[in-house]
Amino acid sequence: MLPPLTRRTLGIAALAALPAGAAAGPSADRIGASLPDLVSLLQDGMARWQVPGAAVAVVAGQEVVLARGLALREAGGSEPVGVDTVFQIGSATKAFTATTLAMLVDQGRLGWMDRVIDHDPGFALADPWVTREFRIVDLMAQRSGLRPYVLDTLWMLGYPPEALVAGLRHVRPIGSFRAEFAYQNVLHQVAGGIVARLAGVARWQDAVAGMILAPLGMTATTTTAEALLAAPDHATGHALYDGRLTALAPLPRFPYAPGPAGCLNASLTDMTTWLRFLIGRGETAGRRLLDAAALETTWKPRIDLREADGFPWTWQAYATGWVVRQTEGGVAIWHNGGTPQFRTHIGFIPARGVGIVVLTNEGSNELADAAGLWFYDRVLGNAPVDYAAVALERAREQARTSLAADRPPATAAPPGPGSDYAGRYRSEAAGNARVARAAGGGLEIVFETPGSRFGLAPRDGDVFALTSADPALSALLGASSPMLVQFLRTAHGGVDRIGLDGEPDVVFTRAAPG
Repeated sequence: MLPPLTRRTLGIAALAALPAGAAAGPSADRIGASLPDLVSLLQDGMARWQVPGAAVAVVAGQEVVLARGLALREAGGSEPVGVDTVFQIGSATKAFTATTLAMLVDQGRLGWMDRVIDHDPGFALADPWVTREFRIVDLMAQRSGLRPYVLDTLWMLGYPPEALVAGLRHVRPIGSFRAEFAYQNVLHQVAGGIVARLAGVARWQDAVAGMILAPLGMTATTTTAEALLAAPDHATGHALYDGRLTALAPLPRFPYAPGPAGCLNASLTDMTTWLRFLIGRGETAGRRLLDAAALETTWKPRIDLREADGFPWTWQAYATGWVVRQTEGGVAIWHNGGTPQFRTHIGFIPARGVGIVVLTNEGSNELADAAGLWFYDRVLGNAPVDYAAVALERAREQARTSLAADRPPATAAPPGPGSDYAGRYRSEAAGNARVARAAGGGLEIVFETPGSRFGLAPRDGDVFALTSADPALSALLGASSPMLVQFLRTAHGGVDRIGLDGEPDVVFTRAAPG
């Protein structure tokens, strides 16, 4: 049973000694009054969203005024979530990547408006002009003109980062460069590679460890699935699909292969250290890691999000690894993180010197974001909004639509003979694939660039679902939406192409019959 909510258990007394200019006056009162309600909101939301465990912290000035684990590290288990329990934080990693870039800018080794090709001559997009004009800031500003989440399916198929970056030159833009928001992960590999080269290390993961994690003492923050499992106190991730909550082992491929786009694991304790650094504008515990102006550049709006969250009385923009949220009461800066098994929200109000982090061990909930947005409104004195209720209804409608699309039709057509599909195929963006009879019967597809092998389970005529012998990936596919491929036929009835669901730029064209 959770201890009672008192000023002592919530740490509200620390608000009496905030540094000058941070969360003073009415803000301090609002923060203190909000903490019991914040915990109650999370506890109620966890029941409604079927979230097994969570951790929440609030930082005001340089003081941690709330740090608390809620419920369990694994559904059905007995180990409680604590402040040192390690979670995946997904795309909240992007702010760390932006900060490593800002540090290099602060050191005079890089410029935000430097051309990418001057630091990475191999970088190329389909449009030569855009390739030449792409700047360092564009790598993380989510305004490339490419399709949202372009090539992301390839992570799950085992493709390495360099293959996805190389594939970008074969991807057609769907909009004008710098004209509108479209969320990406692949371009962060280019940013991370530039950071690593300038830092003199092999990978961005090594750079962030030396530039941020070690100096801040974030000793529990790691970058691999193996490190997450090795942590003595770590949360188990879960997926909720069609009402079924399933505990899942972490996938080595995702979010870890995307590296600077989403690879970090962290505890609540470490994330409060990160919040103190942000609120201190590059300084914490008397140590400055970069100039305040350099850090604040990562908070500068770069592309309009308009009413992206469905609440018309706010304006939002994407910055560099952050979202800038303008409300009637003031500005909050935040980002979330989502993996198949975890959801995170972290953000802060620079003018008030206060921030929040919410970690959860279930991959489809919007509770973490709802709690963060609620907290900003409470501190800023905005009219109350039940974001959790709005998000839950929206998620239920999306789930109904997704489930209807995911289920095979009641009268599924049988597949054609195996000889219709067997053969070699080639994609400019994704390399070679081979379809052949599997050793145990049925068909399999091998993606040759990563060497990954998947079974093809008949679904509806020429549509097949991918199956995997990898236990972790097989469990994920069984607990969430299937990954589908479709064999496409010519007007004469022969199969000549393979399409990947959700990746219109990745089409494998038949090279030879099987």
